[in-house]
Amino acid sequence: MAKMCEDDLAWRVMNIHPESHEIQNHADKSHLMLKGDNFEIMSVLKRRFAGQIRMAYVDPPYNTGTDAAAFSYANRIGDDAWVFFMRERLEVLLPLLSDQSCVILTIDDHMIAHLKMLCDDIFGRINFLGCIPVRIKPGGRSNDSFIAVEHEYILLYAKNIDSVKLNLWPESEKNLKAYSKKDERGNYKFRDFMRTGGHSTPESRPNSFYPIKYHRETHEFTVAESLKQFVDKNSISEITEQVIADYVKATQNEFSDESSNIVFPEDTSDSFRVWRQTKDSFLKLVEGNLIAVGQTKKYGPPSIRIKDYAKDGVLPPSMWTDKKYDASTHGTKLLEDLIGKNEFSYPKSLYAVRDVLELFTSGEKNDIVLDMFGGSGTTTHAVIDMNSEDNGQRRCISIEIEDYIETVAYRRAYEAMRKTKTPAGNTLLGWMNEKNILEGFTVDDESIQPLILAEIRDASKEESEHSVAFGKWMNGE
Repeated sequence: MAKMCEDDLAWRVMNIHPESHEIQNHADKSHLMLKGDNFEIMSVLKRRFAGQIRMAYVDPPYNTGTDAAAFSYANRIGDDAWVFFMRERLEVLLPLLSDQSCVILTIDDHMIAHLKMLCDDIFGRINFLGCIPVRIKPGGRSNDSFIAVEHEYILLYAKNIDSVKLNLWPESEKNLKAYSKKDERGNYKFRDFMRTGGHSTPESRPNSFYPIKYHRETHEFTVAESLKQFVDKNSISEITEQVIADYVKATQNEFSDESSNIVFPEDTSDSFRVWRQTKDSFLKLVEGNLIAVGQTKKYGPPSIRIKDYAKDGVLPPSMWTDKKYDASTHGTKLLEDLIGKNEFSYPKSLYAVRDVLELFTSGEKNDIVLDMFGGSGTTTHAVIDMNSEDNGQRRCISIEIEDYIETVAYRRAYEAMRKTKTPAGNTLLGWMNEKNILEGFTVDDESIQPLILAEIRDASKEESEHSVAFGKWMNGE
């Protein structure tokens, strides 16, 4: 093959650091930074990455008109034009997603309604996972006219809600301390077996309203027929207060004895509630030694309690207010601490990005993460941190049209890798020789996770010029 001059290449290697070493056989560990139009680049990516993206992070221009210089491709382009701009990009993203994937979108109040309706249309309203307000500016912005806005939003969509898997949120240290008891199953605390709150009345859950007999000497539990069985047996069509009173009286007369207590679920107002489980489920809990009794009133009947074991995690909250999400401290200042003053405005908090990625990362720790609007490189930084902490092999593809992919994002990732000691600090670049393939690179340290930075000058080039290189990267060749 004849040697091509640089201007003939669809890709241009950017060797920013003169001390960069070349890297061999580490494409399977590398992060990819692509400079160019994200719509065009994703149109090329889908030929090689269809169904391969586990998480897509989408932080678009917010169309607010504030600090438009931060987006030379216009941060205020009109609502209709913005929706068209986003529709094009989200539609080309869709085939890149794996069946287990999640799309993470950030936005503020100006365009959240437009973005939500657009995503409902593209990904399907059924695949909407939630909306999380994130407190990114404690105290609010000083330049707001009416309300000091402290938050923006994260919208979450699944490619297929039946296939997406959510990792639980770590339980807080404070909550874990409550699990002070321990047995062979682990740490636990006792909870009241009575259900409260919505749908906790005998009328709404007659199957779960029944008496529990507790024998004071043998400590045995037995149960009588439920309200549902009583109603069916007597062909009663409607459960009223009188029906419940008749059922309780009849059951107590038939079921009581002097050596036992009969316990119905009653709250502190002496109103009937229901148990957390039906009769059959309760008896299984008894067999598993998961039920105990306690005393809520000094001379009253015993309370029925269930062992509640400490869980591996909990569902994430619907609002994120932790101080680590402050974008000034953990976005702007963090970035300046890494690379010094730079031209990028309003970087995200590293921890807001990392926490949402960790909700959907796979147990294999080898996901491909796509950042459509790469910006200052927060997503790549978050992936580097995650890999450093758990020895993962996740890879990030970041796309950005502006020059700060070189002057900010690339430098940031480089410094983040040095800081985490994931690779050797001065180990970075490499991309394609004249054969358009990754080869000819060497490195001594097997722990290195290199960065690859390239510019796609012409995304309309023949498929072979792009897909071969992408294929080599994806397959780790």
